[in-house]
Amino acid sequence: MLWFIGGGDDDIRGVEHKPNVFHYRNGTKKLTGGNSGDQFVFKDAANQLKNASAQGRLSALDGGEGNDTLSLADAIAEPGAGRLGYHVDLKAGLMSVISLDDSTHQRKLEPHTSLTSIENVTTLAGASNEVIATQAANIIQAWGEDDIHAAEGDDRIDVFGAHATVHGGAGSDTYSIAHVAGHVSIIEDGAQDSIIGLDWRKELIVSWTLEGAHLVITSRFDLDDDLSRIVRIKDVYQQRGAQRVLQNAKLLFITRDGFHLVPDLPATLDTPGPITLQVTIIRPGSTAGPVIVYEDEQTDPRKKLERYYIPRGERLTTLRITEHSPKALSMVYLDYASQEISSIEAYYNATIKRELAFDRIMYTECGLSLRFGQHELLIKNLASSHSVGTIAIGERLTRPALAVNQPIILVMNDGVSWRLEQPPVADDFFANETFRNSSSSAWKSSVALPLKPCAGPYPFYRPADNPGHQLRASNACIGLKSLQRQRAIEHLVGEGSTYLVHLTRNITLRISTPGALADAPAQLPYSSVWELDATQLGAVEISLADHLLRIGEVIVHLPQYSQPDDLIDQVHVITRGGIVHSVYIEFDTISVKHIDARYFDPEFDYANALAATPARARHLAVQNAVVRENALAQPIFDPRDRSWATSDEPLHKLAFTQLQVLNRCDHQLEVCQDLLQFALQADPPVTAEQLMALKQHCLALL
Repeated sequence: MLWFIGGGDDDIRGVEHKPNVFHYRNGTKKLTGGNSGDQFVFKDAANQLKNASAQGRLSALDGGEGNDTLSLADAIAEPGAGRLGYHVDLKAGLMSVISLDDSTHQRKLEPHTSLTSIENVTTLAGASNEVIATQAANIIQAWGEDDIHAAEGDDRIDVFGAHATVHGGAGSDTYSIAHVAGHVSIIEDGAQDSIIGLDWRKELIVSWTLEGAHLVITSRFDLDDDLSRIVRIKDVYQQRGAQRVLQNAKLLFITRDGFHLVPDLPATLDTPGPITLQVTIIRPGSTAGPVIVYEDEQTDPRKKLERYYIPRGERLTTLRITEHSPKALSMVYLDYASQEISSIEAYYNATIKRELAFDRIMYTECGLSLRFGQHELLIKNLASSHSVGTIAIGERLTRPALAVNQPIILVMNDGVSWRLEQPPVADDFFANETFRNSSSSAWKSSVALPLKPCAGPYPFYRPADNPGHQLRASNACIGLKSLQRQRAIEHLVGEGSTYLVHLTRNITLRISTPGALADAPAQLPYSSVWELDATQLGAVEISLADHLLRIGEVIVHLPQYSQPDDLIDQVHVITRGGIVHSVYIEFDTISVKHIDARYFDPEFDYANALAATPARARHLAVQNAVVRENALAQPIFDPRDRSWATSDEPLHKLAFTQLQVLNRCDHQLEVCQDLLQFALQADPPVTAEQLMALKQHCLALL
């Protein structure tokens, strides 16, 4: 039941068997809840501190049965009239206003409200509050600069404010610490477990140190190197003579991304001074893998943290920011070392908004171009203006702030990271007639290297492997589906057979045959043959480097071998028209020697496709086809005139229909079966001659 109670004196009893929520303001109140969990929300908590007059009579809140909460709503920027905050004593059943005596400047308490059967408290943000809990299990949410005294119960304390001191008392307590700049101190006796939730990612923790008797966790912020969050667990050790002796080893820390961490605390320490501690991960978190960027342009409309992985390669990659989201961080993991950056160029676009009294500059789309050899990373719309300029830089001319639309941190594979910022433009740049007389301008400028790195290192995230797809020890075809946002590498695990893999755009996969390695428990007699069908990808470039095979926008991680007795997989890429590019893993080379008859296209320009290869002027051996009248003859193909022959009689030309195509996929054969079934059920029915012709076409395919 929801109650809205204004100022004045009120005596209200809530509904007995339902939870009541009382929103009330100043005045003398007597509010009584029911036997469910009730909430008492003091809407004038901030105004009460600003008002110098004391309350005449005590208000009274009675929660009755159930788990009941007092919330001091709103926030106060600066308490007035010497009033600091609220003292909420759940054990004594009294809430008071904390103030300073005008004459003695001593702290004093002005009783405000009696409390009966109230178990939980939410403090006033911006104030200096004190809370004393009961022996039961309490929930305390600290929004101000608070001093919390929990008691014997298993309490939950959520610290949302910048600064707080929490005395956990006896019991197994659970904490949640918000990621805001400031200091939080926690005092626990170590008799029972304490769970401390850190509401930030593990990668933002800078250090775990022991300072005197206290454990200190220091964390940073993505967007400001000058800010830090410091959590201090006090009296973890006790000084006994020259030794520090461990008193509290029952501390578990859980980060926002789910890492369960326990600091390695020695039983005794003989050395003085601060000590850097190691941390054990007892349960790994669930950090989302980065999105693999394939397309030339990737838009980033997200309003939350997103990660992107950009592989090496000679190409242009564009990341376009589409919305103004200054708190939506993007982490971009670029697979280059920091010293590989060769140049950075900033580009700007600006217009002039002409008014009666002023000419106002407005930045439109501004961004950065970063080059790593032949690879260019273009950040579009990194910064722009969002309001007219008010900063005068001439008699009529004003300029606005150049604001980042979305923060981006670029992380290199050596751990160096940069926070990308649009360099400001000097005011005198605009002091020229050309700029004044134009309605819009565009220009570029070089950015000095090196960039200023972020204060702390970020881990470099590569996409991990999905669990392997275990293929059978028989020939098979595998169809892959393109994902809108692929975050993990698909892994195909062979078993020594031939696998035809139908590729799709924008996918990364790994192929391997663990059983073909010399150290396999029972080595296979054969390695696997991988036929990578790229015929649906259009015209593609194929390259091989560092065991990465690139087929257009497809990336294939190839097996790696370390022992001479390893059986090496065969890899073939089939492009348009059935041209077979054989990949020699051990020599890092690719060559064209075959054509796959399953993908022959009589309209395809083979001569042009092979013009840049040594195969342009010779016959190609034919795979997956035999001559119908002589199955022992080896068919060959001449790309210059798209003619067929046999190796024994290269001058005796054959028609493609004289070949029997082999090893088609089952799903390709199903097309013929479906077509024949459709013809049989057609209305009007097909003639016998038409049905025979259809059968002959299907037989030619088979």
